[in-house]
Amino acid sequence: MSNRVKLLELADKNFINVAKGKNLPKDYRDKGDYPVIAAGKSIAYFSSHPNYNNNTITISSSGANAGFVWKHTYPIWASDCTVIEVNEDIDFNYLYLFFFLQKHKLLQALQEHLE
Repeated sequence: MSNRVKLLELADKNFINVAKGKNLPKDYRDKGDYPVIAAGKSIAYFSSHPNYNNNTITISSSGANAGFVWKHTYPIWASDCTVIEVNEDIDFNYLYLFFFLQKHKLLQALQEHLE
């Protein structure tokens, strides 16, 4: 018997939520405390308005850094990226490591799922 779990099963049971990032409104670009995560390997800028709070994995969705996997244990605004929000019932670091090691396959699967 296999102990493997499919990612969609985790989503169906609300252990993870997979979504696309949202454009940051211009009036939210106010140099606040929360990093804005876009398509790069570094913070794009800061805002006072997070759209995700904790235990979030982002995967850059476009540009030269497409597929870059990043974990966040703090509030962020997720913009030009795919977002995987992880609830407390899942080992966040293990899931991040899985995504990091499978980033090319994962990016392709997420793009197909979210289209």
